[in-house]
Amino acid sequence: MSLPFRVHLICAGTTTIICVWNLWRTPSCGTVAKAVHKALGRIAMCTSLIGLSFGYVAAWTMPNVPRASKIGLSVVGLLQLKETLIGFRAIKQAQRAKGDEKKALIEKHRVAMHRLFFGCCLGPAWFRVPGWIGLIPAGQVAPPWVQFLGVLPPFVIVPLALKASAGKRFL
Repeated sequence: MSLPFRVHLICAGTTTIICVWNLWRTPSCGTVAKAVHKALGRIAMCTSLIGLSFGYVAAWTMPNVPRASKIGLSVVGLLQLKETLIGFRAIKQAQRAKGDEKKALIEKHRVAMHRLFFGCCLGPAWFRVPGWIGLIPAGQVAPPWVQFLGVLPPFVIVPLALKASAGKRFL
């Protein structure tokens, strides 16, 4: 395992764990939760961007990564960058806003963070699900139709997760 891939995995894992925590324990859960959420969010901002950078280096320099996987992971990486920056910008603006504008910016942050977690942090997992459930024999490259299946879960799960979290429930 290359050094860039190790750094990517450490940062991606850290970002994912923080996303799980921060989606579960939001500032509305109290003063302590708010402080922890904010501190962990700052760490996740850094680990997301560092992990993204090293993920690109790993994907494009490791010889055993198929070209289609490099492209797919790069697209997920661009979405990760987009959602990380949208979420960061929205929450920074919300800190200075008042009333309905503040609520709208917090909602924008919430949506971006759900997309970051369910679409980007879990993106590489969604591409591997067909292999995990036996649609692809071990050691074989998935046909394009199976690889396409990895793109679909976030389109279903993100809206369901947003609705559930707005209702303060799991699903």
